[in-house]
Amino acid sequence: QTTSYAPPSVSSVAMASGSTMDTRGGETVVVTGSNFGPQGSTHVDSVTYGAYTATACTVRADTTEIECQTVAGAGTALNFVVTIEGQTSVETGNELSYSQPTIAGVADGANQAVGDML
Repeated sequence: QTTSYAPPSVSSVAMASGSTMDTRGGETVVVTGSNFGPQGSTHVDSVTYGAYTATACTVRADTTEIECQTVAGAGTALNFVVTIEGQTSVETGNELSYSQPTIAGVADGANQAVGDML
């Protein structure tokens, strides 16, 4: 006789601080839901978002919260999916985005600052 557990379900995702992921990665993201396993569990197969896989994922609250580190990347509206012991959550629109790029300055070919050229 075998026992099966319900598959994981994601209800929300949030950054530990801020609202977008830094493109360099290394930030903490908290995935909230159900059926993640006991606190400290090593049964998290993966937490993916878009084409990326988060690292250092741990269940931090019994069955309801997973904490992970983001990886370097880019993109918007990346849906988070959790896989626990081979069972995968369905995509539910729980998304985060990487920060938008910014231009810090412009230089010509000789690394001289260029004015009024944009």
